Amino acid sequence: MLHLIENKIYWQERQQRQKKIVLIMLFLSFVCIFLGGARIHISGNLKGIFMVWNLFLAWVPFVVAYLLNRKEEKLHILKLILPLFLWLLFLPNAPYIITDLIHLRPRDGVPLWYDAIVIFIFAFNGMLLGIISTLFVHEILEKYFKSILIWGFLIASFILMGYGIYLGRFLRWNSWDILIHPIDLIQESFLKLTSPLAIVITGMFALIMFFSYLIFYQLIHLKNNSYVTKIT
Repeated sequence: MLHLIENKIYWQERQQRQKKIVLIMLFLSFVCIFLGGARIHISGNLKGIFMVWNLFLAWVPFVVAYLLNRKEEKLHILKLILPLFLWLLFLPNAPYIITDLIHLRPRDGVPLWYDAIVIFIFAFNGMLLGIISTLFVHEILEKYFKSILIWGFLIASFILMGYGIYLGRFLRWNSWDILIHPIDLIQESFLKLTSPLAIVITGMFALIMFFSYLIFYQLIHLKNNSYVTKIT
């Protein structure tokens, strides 16, 4: 009975922390949109509005992982396939915003430093959404698999994510094209696997995401271990 009560309290506290994370990310996204809106007002044109759309897409894997991670009961493993597929499909959209730096150049009416800050905070927001969503997925998989299998899955996910960024930035494919033009997307994806540019972009973004997540993961466990030591 005591174990059930402790477990219930744990889940309530966990859900409260997750809600706080969502609110923080919503606030950060509002800051991004505000800065982007200020840019539109200053410049008098809509250039840069695409970053709002890219930020919206970065929210998709976060929302999928968040909703799945809120379920207290252990789902049948087959029920994880579709949500995890959607998470992986849209995961490249999170760090993809970093590539919007290619649009950074002097423009009339807006200081270059302001555009740099706007792109940076959008990219920072996207990276955080991707990292936190990965943490949610990590916590979900801990109910089913050993640590080595989970890390193997995450590393494979980061590699696929990096390739997805290449497909999106350089070949202009979108996440939803897997449903609209699946054959064309799959064919071109396989044809470009050995492209030097594809290999470099995939590797760079896979490493960026892996080490960013690894640092984030270790910091969280460092805090948890410190808390346990303190109360014991």
